[in-house]
Amino acid sequence: MKSQNHQPLNWIRIELIPLPTLSEPYPQLVFWWNPDKGLLEGEVDLVEKLIHQAIAKGVVSTVSNGTVEITNPYQKPTELAAILGRYYWMNPQPVSKPFEDIDTEQLNILDSPSIQ
Repeated sequence: MKSQNHQPLNWIRIELIPLPTLSEPYPQLVFWWNPDKGLLEGEVDLVEKLIHQAIAKGVVSTVSNGTVEITNPYQKPTELAAILGRYYWMNPQPVSKPFEDIDTEQLNILDSPSIQ
């Protein structure tokens, strides 16, 4: 019998794919985010620059012509998505630690009927 003792998935691996409609080229990036602790790991220089600009403004416009108040994007998914969504498509995947790619076992856990 396979053990059901799984490590919690506290981190999110986020692949950023630049939007094709941007006039300025942005690089494709991968970073890891722990929203509970407000931590970023990996290719985060540009991400942190965009976050700090948004915090300084206090609000960002969304692609749907709305606005999102920016107070703590390091811990609030809606705020981080609003900031990065202006420049990137985001592909998030839960992982147990930074620099870990999602594996087949984690995919099976996420697809499990008991999780849904």
